[in-house]
Amino acid sequence: MRRSTVCGLLACASLLAGCQETPSYSVRWRVADRPGIDAAPTPEPQDEVMTNPIACSRNGVSLVELAIFDSLGEFVDFIDRPCFPEAFRNGRAAINGNVLSPGDYTAIMWGTRASGATWGTCLPDDDVTDDFDGLCDGVNGLSFIAEALRQNFELCEDGVCPGGLLTCECKSFSVRADRTTRIPDFTLDAPPDCEDGIDSDGDGLVDQLDPGCQVADLESTPVLTPELLLSLSVLSGNPNANCGSIRVGRLGLTIDGEALDPIDCNVGRTRFSFPLAAGPHTFGVVGLAAPQNVEAATVEKTIEFTVSQSGVATPREFEVDFRDIDLVEPLEAVGSFTYGFELPDELLEVPEGEDPPTQTFVDCNDPLLDDKTLSIRALGPSGVALDPPLLTMGGQALDASCSAAAVITETVRWGTYLIEVEATNEDGDVCWTNAGSPEALIPSEAVAVLLDPAEDAPASCFGLE
Repeated sequence: MRRSTVCGLLACASLLAGCQETPSYSVRWRVADRPGIDAAPTPEPQDEVMTNPIACSRNGVSLVELAIFDSLGEFVDFIDRPCFPEAFRNGRAAINGNVLSPGDYTAIMWGTRASGATWGTCLPDDDVTDDFDGLCDGVNGLSFIAEALRQNFELCEDGVCPGGLLTCECKSFSVRADRTTRIPDFTLDAPPDCEDGIDSDGDGLVDQLDPGCQVADLESTPVLTPELLLSLSVLSGNPNANCGSIRVGRLGLTIDGEALDPIDCNVGRTRFSFPLAAGPHTFGVVGLAAPQNVEAATVEKTIEFTVSQSGVATPREFEVDFRDIDLVEPLEAVGSFTYGFELPDELLEVPEGEDPPTQTFVDCNDPLLDDKTLSIRALGPSGVALDPPLLTMGGQALDASCSAAAVITETVRWGTYLIEVEATNEDGDVCWTNAGSPEALIPSEAVAVLLDPAEDAPASCFGLE
């Protein structure tokens, strides 16, 4: 079948009339039941030639429409009838068409909803600007076909209707003068279960009001509601960081591309549930920029998971980390930290009858630190000292005399910055250190670096001699 052009396709339908001479063609059709439909037996079971209206009512097909095109692809005839004409109670009866000139033709037949709209999927075309743009989905079949032809789709290829028109079949036939050609019977597939306007599974809910349609394409789909667990971290698992550290206020969630209600962004575990069908699914999460919580502040992270028939999701926990490289805009900020020194157990011993101390650490104002020298190193994610080194806001090296004031770094493009601190006495003995667990900085906020007494620190470090 050659590709066709459209010229006044919709307008032509209203002009078709003529003398009722010998009809050039006749047609009969049936609507196929949806595979696997569980329907009660009837006195007149559906047969191959549709002798009762059960298939129409069971599948939500209201009208059947037929368009005829000549060998040049020009629209030449149109008829419409109820899905089940009374004449079909006679298994041999057919519906007559109009009078056509002898020649070769293509017949396209489709079913409609009660509204007269068709079933189908619009053809994508970003460059479409004419009047048919966007009219193909959910409107009349002629508009649908017109859009398909405008995009150079075949009228009929191997029985497939043009451009994704559903509940439809097409056939070729020839007309001879003064004779009626019986077109081979059409079989229209049942329309999509979740778009047919019918309560297919008998639960009182129709189409998208039925949970089965919300999770899949069948009303009868078993709906499960597994508990899902989002485990969120930021900045490569930085234990001191939270969502505010990366300027994210809420999280946008999707399952299989369908948006869920956004949730507040919190580091740690957040439980939620969503109705799903058993089988594979895709979970997506994106950080939304505070304070408007509309624009994406991070890339979207996706995780494939499966829901079993028991309603258990695998994996049960979605581990997501928004790293610095996942941010849409680079994060530039200062870092800040203070330090404190844990007292050894010997200094915390309390004589019987006395209250325990309210504070177990001291800062640089304590006399214990008068003779101590601080060594401060900024490390990268691999635990290696940064090169070039991280400087203070004033451009000085981090190594400095002990101070109770917070140390503020220069503005940096954020990644992973770890602070390692040691305090040594005049003999070079290490008295306090956090070398085993350096503290992670966070953007624009101060963290407290608490130093444990060094394992082999001499008693003189703490004035115990």
